[in-house]
Amino acid sequence: MNAPKISIVVNCFNGEEHLREALDSIFQQTYQDWEVIFWDNCSSDLSASIANSYGEKIRYFRSNELTSLGKARRLAVEKAVGEWVCFLDVDDRWHPKKLEAQIRDLEMGDYLFAYAGVCEIKKNGEKIREVIPKLQTGFIFGSLITNFELNMVTPIFNREKAEILNIRFDDAITASEEFNFFMRLAYHGNALVQHKVLGDYRLHSGSLTYRSMGEWANERRITLKQLETSFPDIEKLYANELEEANAKGDYYEAMYLMSKGNLRDARALLKPLTSVNYKYKFLYYASFHKQIWSLIHSDLIKRVIFYKIQKMLGER
Repeated sequence: MNAPKISIVVNCFNGEEHLREALDSIFQQTYQDWEVIFWDNCSSDLSASIANSYGEKIRYFRSNELTSLGKARRLAVEKAVGEWVCFLDVDDRWHPKKLEAQIRDLEMGDYLFAYAGVCEIKKNGEKIREVIPKLQTGFIFGSLITNFELNMVTPIFNREKAEILNIRFDDAITASEEFNFFMRLAYHGNALVQHKVLGDYRLHSGSLTYRSMGEWANERRITLKQLETSFPDIEKLYANELEEANAKGDYYEAMYLMSKGNLRDARALLKPLTSVNYKYKFLYYASFHKQIWSLIHSDLIKRVIFYKIQKMLGER
């Protein structure tokens, strides 16, 4: 039999609550030349039986041990045989024409990967807001390093080209595996950026934890160091972008320190950033006002408020 055009990686750890909704959104695609690589990361719930109930288009694999998400994604991708690989995590869902829209446009040019917009939804499926990419199709490495706008609902990448470039998900990256992978890939070619919503990303109250901010800070520095080592010319070509990218890492660490009550060290990290960008100056002063800082960093609340303001403006 011929290999499918697309391999869809579904990483799962105890995902039974929304798993059928996610898998249904795959089987309802208007484009049907695909396989599912279902990677079960030692689930103890009904995820395995749910996945296996969908038939032979799902290739089920179970990890021997609980691993980081970065390692789980790498192991799953290694099982893929499709020309293109994309991802759908068990909390999320695709719109019916997601694959059709991407494959159609990808075949019109020479691209390493593509991504599109998402609709952020609450746990019950209620819409919060739409998030549309701001970047334009083409070579976006410099812009992406400071404005990493990829979600993990819509990206699709060329598996064969990534293998030739020896770019894989890094086992050591546990919280920002997508930033690490796609930044290394973006340096080598063009991306297709589609300014339309092709999937739904489900937010939970703990989606953006302060612990993950601490991990993101450290892993961002690791990724930036990998980029500088692998591509020595980027320090000259993208000096301003690297400064901004490193500043964001310090900001993530400051967020973590603030959450732990270590205000002095958090402000010590934020203060030098005031010369990088006006927003860091605002955040530095906000760190002296607990209520303002907390309001700025209330993940779900700020999204709801933003969407309501956006909707009101749109209705005028």
